[in-house]
Amino acid sequence: MNRLLKLVLQIFFRLSLTIEGDDEYFSLQFYQKIIYDNWIFDMAKLLDIAAVYGRSNRNTVSKII
Repeated sequence: MNRLLKLVLQIFFRLSLTIEGDDEYFSLQFYQKIIYDNWIFDMAKLLDIAAVYGRSNRNTVSKII
């Protein structure tokens, strides 16, 4: 179970980055549109991430939020 929780946190962390490759970045406007249009992050999800992972992975959760 711990491995699954770690993988889910890694996925959310990756989704929070504008980096697409080593030298490739999404433009801020494009990234905002993807996040907003697809409901990648909403307040409920951010609160859930903080509640589940906040104590054990404070730095990563802070970067996501």
